[in-house]
Amino acid sequence: DYARKLVGLEEYRPKQEEIERYVEEIAIYNNAISRLQYNPTEDEIRKIIKSCPICIDGDQTSQIEVSIYKNLERVKTNNIRGGMCLVAAEGIAQKAPKLLKFSKKYGIGWDWLESFIKVVKKGSKIEITPLDNYLKEVVGGRPIFAYPSRAGGFRLRYGRARNTGINARAIHPASMEILDEFPAIGTQLKIERPKKGCAITPCDEIEPPVVLLKNGDVVKVESLQKAKELQSELKEILFIGDMLVPYGDFLNANHPLIPSGICEEWWELILKSKNLEVPKDIGQEEAIGISRLHNVPLHPKFTYFYGDITKEQLISLIKWLKKADFETIGGLLDKKVKRIIIEISEEKRILELLCIPHKVKEGRIILENSIILDETLGLHKEIDLEKLDNENETALEMINKITKFPVYNKAPVYIGARMGRPEKSKERKMNPAPNGLFPIGNFGGKTRSVEKAAEKGKITLDIPKLICEKCNKEFFGYKCSCGERTVNKKICSGCGKISEEEKCKNCGGRTIAYHKGVVDMKAELSRALNNLNERKPDKMKGVLGTINNSKYFEPLEKLILRSKHTVYCYKDGTARIDATNLPLTHFKPRELNMTLEQVKELGYEKDRDGNEIKNEEQLIELWPQDVIISEAAGDYFVRVTKFVDDLMEKYYGMEKFYNVETKNDLIGKLVIGMAPHISAGTLGRIIGYTKARVTYAHPYFHGATRRDCDGDENSLTLLMDALLNFSRKYIPSKAGGTEDIPLILSTKINPSEVDDQIWDVETVRSLGLEFYEAAERIVNAYDIDIPTIKAKLGKEDEMTGIDFMFDTYSIAEGPHQSNYTQLGPMTEKVASQLALAERIRAVDEQDVAKKIINFHFLRDIYGNLRAFGQQTFRCVDCNTKYRRVPLTGKCNRCGGKLLLTVHRGGIEKYLKVSQELAEKYGLSDYLKQRLELIETDLELIFESEKSKQYSLSSFM
Repeated sequence: DYARKLVGLEEYRPKQEEIERYVEEIAIYNNAISRLQYNPTEDEIRKIIKSCPICIDGDQTSQIEVSIYKNLERVKTNNIRGGMCLVAAEGIAQKAPKLLKFSKKYGIGWDWLESFIKVVKKGSKIEITPLDNYLKEVVGGRPIFAYPSRAGGFRLRYGRARNTGINARAIHPASMEILDEFPAIGTQLKIERPKKGCAITPCDEIEPPVVLLKNGDVVKVESLQKAKELQSELKEILFIGDMLVPYGDFLNANHPLIPSGICEEWWELILKSKNLEVPKDIGQEEAIGISRLHNVPLHPKFTYFYGDITKEQLISLIKWLKKADFETIGGLLDKKVKRIIIEISEEKRILELLCIPHKVKEGRIILENSIILDETLGLHKEIDLEKLDNENETALEMINKITKFPVYNKAPVYIGARMGRPEKSKERKMNPAPNGLFPIGNFGGKTRSVEKAAEKGKITLDIPKLICEKCNKEFFGYKCSCGERTVNKKICSGCGKISEEEKCKNCGGRTIAYHKGVVDMKAELSRALNNLNERKPDKMKGVLGTINNSKYFEPLEKLILRSKHTVYCYKDGTARIDATNLPLTHFKPRELNMTLEQVKELGYEKDRDGNEIKNEEQLIELWPQDVIISEAAGDYFVRVTKFVDDLMEKYYGMEKFYNVETKNDLIGKLVIGMAPHISAGTLGRIIGYTKARVTYAHPYFHGATRRDCDGDENSLTLLMDALLNFSRKYIPSKAGGTEDIPLILSTKINPSEVDDQIWDVETVRSLGLEFYEAAERIVNAYDIDIPTIKAKLGKEDEMTGIDFMFDTYSIAEGPHQSNYTQLGPMTEKVASQLALAERIRAVDEQDVAKKIINFHFLRDIYGNLRAFGQQTFRCVDCNTKYRRVPLTGKCNRCGGKLLLTVHRGGIEKYLKVSQELAEKYGLSDYLKQRLELIETDLELIFESEKSKQYSLSSFM
């Protein structure tokens, strides 16, 4: 109503087809709104509405606009505008949680949206529904780790480690190893909840995996080293381990809090609420004593997964174990079970589902230290199991009747996940990768070789019209032989005359800042080498042509020096490192190989608790603009510094700047952080290295670059490289050319101006007992008052004091490279993917095989078949592509041979492996027949390629 009033359309009501058409175009409108950094005035709102593309001549608005602006007077904040814009752009159902959050906050009254969110109400009961969206795009070679909410998957655990937050989550390092190293540090996971994706980091303070070995033993894998030792003996992964999820992820996604499994931090809060002392290293007897005496839940260390079995299975297990041999310790009155020994039976599977560690020796099961098991199952008690067998009870409820003290659910919620993108930290390369932005056209062949172009002698290129006004002559270069700077002149595209206007005064033609000029490449290369006093490097690669408006190019000297040091350039003239983002708020000098002297030289004086730094194990809060890069990135940056120093000394005639010999010499040097979708860089400082293939940085740094940590990448550029080599003149003129370009540089981060999802990161060492109790009730995340970064904004301590709950031995503990990137062809990747699926209890390997075929292989085959019928032809020499073969049968540019770009081998590469998978895993006849039909089609299409011999009778 408010929007209609502004544009004078009180009576207008759009038709359904108009709304559908408007929604398709609303993204541009949303961008206009979201760019406002302040509350809009009525005139601004009117201007936006009238100028938006979904308005026809500025006289119509859609119902979407009306719903956004209906309550604008009450919700004039940047958050509500951003949220509503996402709703309009991505759909109400998809953004229902975010919209529901705002509708409740501002009293809009859209409670009907609760039917779209991930936790739904059914009458008086709240149900946590499994979500399978993350399984709709399964990729061959990238495993599924757990099906939606399936027992044995990742157990939800609340809290933030020092290396998690903003969609980065932690799992145990042993879990990474046990999963065949497919998830490495920084690997992206597609997940069930909350949100759609996350990056993985290590934390060894959470629950590790539990596995079944080939010899029948069930083992809790409590360390990375133990996981490596057991890898070859592994038969089944019964429980993958915890996934540590920050409260801020639930808050940002507006996902209702869901019940937590009993964990050490919750158990300790319960004891503290009763003014009880928390034991440091608790044993079985002490755990039972505390629970009996004070009516507190059994310690999580001795709580098994009773929620994963049925009541019938529990009764069967108790009856079976009562027949066991019991080895006891203690006197007549205080006998306690030390060991349970029993013959192997089918009930052993129940022990496995409960993840109860045990050994198998000579056909007998041995349960060590079984005081807890004896107590919780009542093995020496007179129990009437039939009387306890209530029809509506669960196994866990029956356990609580037996024990007489609380036993909480070990895992009320599991989280499903599959592998997304692998982690990355490597130099940025264009394709093909040039050493400089110097054009050589097609004269360098498909490899863009400068040497090959030089062999051609004089070549014709699109180059700027550069004139020396002093000498009044054209010169190929930005500095004339007389020493004066050349000036770029516009010329008429029609008559070729120089003109300063947009249109030629002579013929009225359009003027452009470049022309086709002749360049003596052999002489130019010789001149550049002599100018640098350098020998010709082995491989020098240029570009086909520059794509800016004036066809500006880099001096050939820069290309030569980059080639000398094996450095590559990006479209803006800089050398970059691309790396997966991971957050970090605290570090230990030991894990960065830093001495205490280096720490203090960097300006760090106090640890997390304000104490003087005296040893390499102390936790130190990371400053917001300090970054920790991978060792591989450090090695590349060393090469970049050598290029920069050579450039300054040999080309600009200045002193070297970096004088770096090893990557340790880079400590303290400045870098620019950039995200691909913005045009602003953020200044950072290198303070150390990690073996992981990631960039660790403060949440503020990632937020300043408008990045979260769900598998996103940022680039880093050495500051001096950008100052010397970046130029606005290189910026491509095509759409999006200004993205991923440091047009401006933020030298100081303002927390109030970073991406607002950073504000949801919690800053506490404990969530508090009330939090876990609220999660049991499944309440909205924003209804719980947990201190976050948002509460610190504008205060004196806004840059510090972002605390955490969980530590880890090392931020680099775990696999550093995903197995996916180490395996060979796709057939090998898929074989490993399915072998892992067969070992994971929470995964259905038959369904995985079906999804790989349907979502990956079949789509690839059909796509390549379509591409075969629409393919182009490529010249083997200059790489020129043709839609149709020229009448000459050769390349019109160079006379080279033309080849197909799509071949039979590329089309049917996944056909045979698909048929093998369908047969091995017993997939449906329908799927097998689809594959047979594809095979038949391929034989018909490529029949002419086969040599056939016919007899005369074939034509009779």
